[in-house]
Amino acid sequence: MFPTWSDWDITYTPRGLIKKRTKTFFKYLALITFILGIRGVKRSGGVQSIKDRIKNYVQIILLGVARTSSKVASKI
Repeated sequence: MFPTWSDWDITYTPRGLIKKRTKTFFKYLALITFILGIRGVKRSGGVQSIKDRIKNYVQIILLGVARTSSKVASKI
């Protein structure tokens, strides 16, 4: 005979409880991050300004890599 739902009492093991709470925490964190991201896009003037900002960050990183590699190359 199969058990029915009314026969079951839900009890979590400590590990299962940690996994459940961690999963819930990350769901809420993702939701909050999404909402704050949308708010940031609205305040910054839209998607185009974000693309420009990312482009500037990538250029700064590439310039830093180029400077470092030129210093290393000059020592060889």
